[in-house]
Amino acid sequence: LKATILAEKQANVSRINMQKQITEKQAYSKIKAIEDTVFLKHQKAIADAKLYEAQRRAEANRLKLTPEYLEKQMYDIIRSSPKVYFTESMSHIFGYGAQYAAQDQQQADDTGQQHPDVTVSGHGQIHAVGSI
Repeated sequence: LKATILAEKQANVSRINMQKQITEKQAYSKIKAIEDTVFLKHQKAIADAKLYEAQRRAEANRLKLTPEYLEKQMYDIIRSSPKVYFTESMSHIFGYGAQYAAQDQQQADDTGQQHPDVTVSGHGQIHAVGSI
């Protein structure tokens, strides 16, 4: 009888310990699931913010990077360069820039005044040296 009571007591203690472990594991699983959900929401918020920023930057660039703005930037870069050489083959880049340089050179030849930064070679190449 004593052995039966001791065995039942150990079985009850074992069952209680097992239930306790199961409850702890379930609580841990719930906590982990909540942490994972919070982490995923945080990561999604970061990704959404980056997407929104990229979309806004793309829209701003679309509005900013007009052909006129890009042309201005090109001329600013050329202006900052210490030496620039224009040739007839480059006239498509600058529209009619080379044609106007040739007209300036022709006017200088007609008046006898030489523009110090623009020359036209015998082959029709226009050279602009120095700041423009």
